[in-house]
Amino acid sequence: MNGRSRAYTLNSRGAPGKTLVSVVYNERCDMIAATAVTGSDRPETIEPRVIEFLGGSTAMHWAEVTLGL
Repeated sequence: MNGRSRAYTLNSRGAPGKTLVSVVYNERCDMIAATAVTGSDRPETIEPRVIEFLGGSTAMHWAEVTLGL
């Protein structure tokens, strides 16, 4: 699947030092969107881990079964 990701550091009164990573994958007409929020304040270290998890066997098996890929 093709995809894109973006990582953000959240700076609000209620959530200082949190990282949000948004990832979207697509294959033909199917799309999977995922958002991960962590307690880390370093998006550059979290983003690769989120992508690794989503590209791993557990998430890919779920996508194949759910989307019929």
